Amino acid sequence: GGGGGERGGGGGAAGGLPPIDVSTPKGMDAMFERCFLAGLRDKLPDAELPMRCELFYANCLLTSRPEDVTLDLKGSTLKKQAKIFSVMEKKGVIAVKAIHKLDNVVSVNRNSPVYLAYCAAADAAEAEAAA
Repeated sequence: GGGGGERGGGGGAAGGLPPIDVSTPKGMDAMFERCFLAGLRDKLPDAELPMRCELFYANCLLTSRPEDVTLDLKGSTLKKQAKIFSVMEKKGVIAVKAIHKLDNVVSVNRNSPVYLAYCAAADAAEAEAAA
C-alpha cells in the first residue's frame, strides 16, 4: 500500500484537514460526512448516548464545520437531515433506533474503518498544526 505524500501548504481548514470543494453535491456530501465524524469524535462521548438525531445534527455536526464553509443540505445529494444518519448507519459508523418515535443515535462504532480513517487524518492534521 502506502499512499499519497502530497503535503499541501496553508491550513486552517477543518483543523488542517484537506479542504473540500462544496460547490458540487458530492463535495457537500463529503463535507457533511466529515462534520458528522468530527461531531462523533469531538462532541459525542459514549456517556451521552443515546442522543436524538436532531440534537446531534444541531449541536455536534453543524458546530464542527470549518468557519469558511456553509453546510447546505439542498446543495448535497442527501437533501434531508435523516438521510445522513441512514448513510452513516449503512457505513457501519453508528446505530440509529427510534425511541418514543424519535430517531436516536444509540451507539457509535469507534472501530469502524470510516471512523478510524477520519480520526487518523484529524490526529495527523492536529499534530501538524501543533508542530
